[in-house]
Amino acid sequence: MLGDAAAKRRLQPDTAQWCRARNELLTGCGAGAAFTARHPEDGARLELRYNMTFRGYLARRTSLRYSISRERRPDIVISFESPDRPRSWICLDAKYRVRRDALADSFTSLHIYRDALRWETFGGPCRGGLLLVPAIEPECQPWFDDEFRERFGIGAWRLTPGEPPDLALAKLILAMVRGPAGA
Repeated sequence: MLGDAAAKRRLQPDTAQWCRARNELLTGCGAGAAFTARHPEDGARLELRYNMTFRGYLARRTSLRYSISRERRPDIVISFESPDRPRSWICLDAKYRVRRDALADSFTSLHIYRDALRWETFGGPCRGGLLLVPAIEPECQPWFDDEFRERFGIGAWRLTPGEPPDLALAKLILAMVRGPAGA
């Protein structure tokens, strides 16, 4: 456990560095298991949460965020709200096995999240999701294609630890969570 303040500051995102990395879509800050960003012009808000709990339907009590089956905890939940669009959200799930059978099995989590999770104050069901994997096996390429993601609302994205930030992934996530205008 990190006890000193300097160590805790090192764990927080450096907004200036984030913007210098050519990601000028959003500015924000965060700490721990959450990150919040606001668009500098229209005030749209994007929140990223790690391991958010969706209680099972029978245990939800008065919660407006729940699973219609049992408790679920997606790796990452990204929510979006804007003055001119309905609230919405998506799930990201990190996976480390990249072979065809393992990746096919991993899609189960995205189906469950999209079908079972509800967040009533953010538009109800999950809008879609992505599997984040460190490599692409050639036979799995169709799951990584834009056409697949657009058609089914779920898909996969290569995200390898240690590589520079991927602006294309940031744009894809924004497009997925925002949805079409007027949606």
